[in-house]
Amino acid sequence: MGRGLLATEPVFAGAVTDVDAHVRALAGWSPADVLRGTATADSVDRIQPVMFTVLIGLARLWEAAGPRPAAVVGHSQGEIAAAHVAGILSLADAVRVVVRRSEALAELAGTGRMASLAAPAEQVRRRLRDHPGVAVAAVNAPGSTVVCGPVEAVEHLLARCAEQGVKARMIDVDYASHGPAGVPILSTVTGRMLDGPETTAEYWYANLRNTVRFHEAISALAASGHQKFLEVSAHPVLAPAIEEAVPDAVVHTTLHRTGPPDDWQQAVAAAWVRGEPVSWPALLGGASGGGELPTYAFDHRTYWQAPRAAHAPREQLRHAVVWRLRRSSAEGAPAAGALSGAWLVVHPVGDPLSAACLRVLGAHGAEPVSVPVEEDTGVHAAVASAAGREPAGVLSLLPAADVTATLDLYQSLDLVAPQTPIWSLTRGAVAAVPGDAVANPGQAPVWGLTLVGGVERPDRRLRCLDVPGDVADAAEASWFESTLVAALADAGDEDALAARPTGLYVKRLIPAPPVAPAARRAWIPRDTTVITGGTGALGAHVARHLAGLGAPHLLLLSRRGPEAPGAEELRKELEAAGSVVTVVRCDVSDRDDLAAALAAATSPVRAVVHTAGTIGPGTELARLTHAELAEVSAAKAGGAANLAGLLAREPLDAFVLFSSNAAVWGTAGQSAYAAANAYLDALAAHRRAAGLAATSIAWGSWSGGGLADSDALQAWMGRSGLSPISPGEGVAALQEAVESGTATVSVARMDWVRFAEVYSAARPRPLLAELPIARDGASARPAGNEPDPEPSPAAARLGALVPAEREAELLAMIRTHTADLLGYGEDADLPATTAFRDLGYDSAGGIQLRDRLAAATGLRPPASMIFDHPTPARLAAYLSECFDGAVSDRLRAWESALGSALATASPRTRAAAAARLAALARTLAPEPVADGEG
Repeated sequence: MGRGLLATEPVFAGAVTDVDAHVRALAGWSPADVLRGTATADSVDRIQPVMFTVLIGLARLWEAAGPRPAAVVGHSQGEIAAAHVAGILSLADAVRVVVRRSEALAELAGTGRMASLAAPAEQVRRRLRDHPGVAVAAVNAPGSTVVCGPVEAVEHLLARCAEQGVKARMIDVDYASHGPAGVPILSTVTGRMLDGPETTAEYWYANLRNTVRFHEAISALAASGHQKFLEVSAHPVLAPAIEEAVPDAVVHTTLHRTGPPDDWQQAVAAAWVRGEPVSWPALLGGASGGGELPTYAFDHRTYWQAPRAAHAPREQLRHAVVWRLRRSSAEGAPAAGALSGAWLVVHPVGDPLSAACLRVLGAHGAEPVSVPVEEDTGVHAAVASAAGREPAGVLSLLPAADVTATLDLYQSLDLVAPQTPIWSLTRGAVAAVPGDAVANPGQAPVWGLTLVGGVERPDRRLRCLDVPGDVADAAEASWFESTLVAALADAGDEDALAARPTGLYVKRLIPAPPVAPAARRAWIPRDTTVITGGTGALGAHVARHLAGLGAPHLLLLSRRGPEAPGAEELRKELEAAGSVVTVVRCDVSDRDDLAAALAAATSPVRAVVHTAGTIGPGTELARLTHAELAEVSAAKAGGAANLAGLLAREPLDAFVLFSSNAAVWGTAGQSAYAAANAYLDALAAHRRAAGLAATSIAWGSWSGGGLADSDALQAWMGRSGLSPISPGEGVAALQEAVESGTATVSVARMDWVRFAEVYSAARPRPLLAELPIARDGASARPAGNEPDPEPSPAAARLGALVPAEREAELLAMIRTHTADLLGYGEDADLPATTAFRDLGYDSAGGIQLRDRLAAATGLRPPASMIFDHPTPARLAAYLSECFDGAVSDRLRAWESALGSALATASPRTRAAAAARLAALARTLAPEPVADGEG
């Protein structure tokens, strides 16, 4: 019941998450786990909250689909859901009523029974005169009445009904129950419309104790002109009663207990064909839901829209960074000659670790050169003073200074030693093993900077190596020497490593393991919740979610405050949901400004959600300025640091940081953004190690607004295998992340096959090695120029050209596709010798060009095509050469296929084939070949 919708419908999943949080806070168990099948509900105190959860989810689904109710009515506990839909009860209050009501029923378990009789209510009441203790519980339709009472009395009544030929059945429960709004709601307790104030505890007691006057309510609605009814339930229990009460009514249902997987879609379609309004874009993921149909059938084309891809369950959206042991310290240090050539050790003046690093490098074959960086002269001058022959490697201790020093180092060496591998050594910037304290989160931005630099320049090996924060005290230890040398001498394709006393570790991305229900800690906002970026798209989504959970006070901080577009409308919307809302203008990067804003809290701050930030101009690392780096870091990293400092003494329930996957795998053009978000991840780990609340969520993109909601970024993400998550999925993932207790998590909808191909196009990326989908996808496509066995006519024509003509035509083809893909225009005269990277290609664009050329030529170039052959001219020459080999490959394939086909053929068929082959040979070589000519 609802399991399929939970996995495929974000709106339903979001509603389930909202209800689930309240139930767990009140009762300590999870309706969502029951729906997923990881827990059971075998008693009324669990069954009814699960049913309520499904009702709320289905109601929100229908609302999102388009139909709007003119009035609502609920049967038994369904009236609680109806009261919430009508706006009389907040979700928090509705859940409280359901939970306490079902707990009361659990106490009554075993003391009574309920039964359904196919007879009018008045006839049943006369019959009950002979059965003391049995009462009418519900009147569902003119000929359907439910009774309740003590077990023996109800059983005796059913026995008499059987004797007298009255149709009756026992209901499968072991208790006896029922002995101004935004949408009108008609009470099945009083038979009148509800205004709201009368729904007190006494009213909900009467809802449980008194007769359900469902038939009376439906009849009253019909008398007032309502002729269309929609049963929102997991199975159409009430539809027959409605049809009996109002024979001319149109009755829609939602789900069926034994319905097909697309039960919900069929329900929407059935409602639409019967005239109900349906929002097709909402249902079809943005598609219009319609198209122009031809007036004739000559083309025999299909006009059915492709089915929408099912949304991945939230478990598939969540991934985690883990660290795997690459080399144990017990193996000792590598051989003495593991290193060679000159190695620059660039370090701040007076760095206590520099001497140990120089000693270790010298002891293992390197020629270490100390490059001290004076604070007043800077990195550029220090690198210039050490310039000479290109070094074998660079070990930088500059992360101990700040991230701008590392930026200067990368840019300086890019000019004087562009091919030299660079290692940036951080101290306590990542949590690689249990117990890591992440002593220096301020050094973590170097990891984001380095990661993106390696994506932008795959030919340049930029790597990070983290050591413990107290490594200076252990620099003479054998583990430090063995892990440092092992990393520098034999990192292979790894670019993210951590050295610890137990060994050398490498970074991997894996599907996040499910969190056991017992390990979850329910989070219901209390007192004041601070949301930075609170009037922006993401902040508003979070605010709506928390208001739905009953947040008493929401303090929304943003640069423009109440003057931000939509701020006043958002405030009114949130206050209508029951929250007190304060909107404050605040620059969170200014500590004093933030302190003054926090003083506006009307109650103690119990939670923070930090969504503020900016992506920046998209400048590549090689051209990134200090000002751009500082601007992007200010709100994101600076704001997080200020929040952590100002609220350090507050007992927070949640401290949520909106990070980005740019800091997990790197995104070209986002080095500053990745640096800022790497700090958030490290700060969360640092706070967790100190026993403080913290959750950093590395997001992909959101639909419905957000930093990555531009057409250009969305197009790039689509090419790279990333798709946006819906706001409902986002807030559901946020709630789950906070309650799971993990410090960091990645949340994104990924086509891992596509992403792995793009991400690994230039060189292997071990980060993805433990993602089976990505690993299998990367090897699924042929890696070389294997030809298409059935080339297109265009490909066959290219193959028939002489090499010079073929190369010229391929160059023109490459230029045309490049101009189209990169938006240069049809008349662009692109230079043949300019590097693809300088023309504007990234890995995703290179894959697109590869796919187009493969379709046009019949060849299958590797994903690394534009990196292996980095200019249009060199690529054209390569592809032209591939054709010569491709013809031979096809001939071998055809020869093998022909031999297999003729092996069992009759002599006559084989003779005929031989004659045809001989004729073909004569057309290919009209002049006889003399002996000795080949």
